[in-house]
Formats: sequence, C-alpha cells, structure tokens
Amino acid sequence: MGIKLFFVLFILSQLIYVANADHGIEPPSQRISDGKDQMGTIQTNCQQLNSEEFQIRVKDDGKAIDTHKVVQKSLEKVHIDSAKLKNMNDEDKLNLISLPDQSTKENVSEISGRGVGVEIFKKNLKDLGSS
Repeated sequence: MGIKLFFVLFILSQLIYVANADHGIEPPSQRISDGKDQMGTIQTNCQQLNSEEFQIRVKDDGKAIDTHKVVQKSLEKVHIDSAKLKNMNDEDKLNLISLPDQSTKENVSEISGRGVGVEIFKKNLKDLGSS
C-alpha cells in the first residue's frame, strides 16, 4: 500500500469522530415527517488535487449543525465571550465545534456527546501535516 493511500485510509477511518449518525441524521420518524427518506446517508469523497495534496469531503442528508447552539455552548463553557462573538463570522462560529469539551448534544450516548470527536479529528489531521 502506498503512503498516500495509507493517509487517505487513515483519515477516512477518523471520520467516525465527526460523521456519526447520532449527531446529524435524524430518527426515521422525524425524517419522514420532514419529507426525507427514512434512511439517512453519509457520503465521503476523496480527490487527489496534485501530487502532494488530496481533499476529503463528507456530506450527509441530515440536519445541519445548529450554529446558534454551538455558540451558546461556547459561551456557557467560556470558550468565548460576547465581545469576541460580535467579531465572529458564520464560519468562525461553526469552527467553535472543534474546541475541547464542545458538544451540542444534551445527553451523552455510547458514540457521542462527550465533546471530543471533532477535536480529535482536527488534531489527528494536524499531526499528519494537514492545513
């Protein structure tokens, strides 16, 4: 197995931290009432951009990240204050999800709610030299 393939497979294996169905894919009953298929989908795509870079995209048909909830949790945990919040754009607010101990789940489950998933994923990517 080539080193590039190893990195791609490693990164894809890390997606469990950020793309588990417990976060974004709604329960079947809610999906049906929202006019969606009962079964949700999570898609991954890896594309080599050049000899040194590749891009991985993850897409699902679940609900979007509730940025307002992410901001509220960040304020509660004192990751940010209201002064800093005023200068944040939507992308900055969304990126708060990668801070330590940051979760929008109300209850901890077997696979989510501890606030470590996105943080671990981001750290592992950085350890591999990603930007």
